[in-house]
Amino acid sequence: MPSNKPTYSLEHIARLLETGGIEIRKVVSLSLSNHGFDPSEVVISTLTEISLGKGTFHKVIDLMETQADVYFVNALDERWYVKFYIVGSLVIVSCKPDGHGW
Repeated sequence: MPSNKPTYSLEHIARLLETGGIEIRKVVSLSLSNHGFDPSEVVISTLTEISLGKGTFHKVIDLMETQADVYFVNALDERWYVKFYIVGSLVIVSCKPDGHGW
């Protein structure tokens, strides 16, 4: 059952950002690039805003072996849908501009 509270603490996200433990899904990276965005800039900007408490927590999604937190966040003049989960010291990220079907 999905939770109404984030799985991961903002402090944990901030620590992982500092160490560079981020993986952008290949399909996400390609989609962002194809639409004129720099994938690294988008992911770092959106996760930084979330870690600073500026994102709006939306929900937790149950994945096969873990849970992912979903946030909406404003960054780079866009509102972003950001889904991520943490495996060890790595943040696995998927994101797109909110409302885009790609």
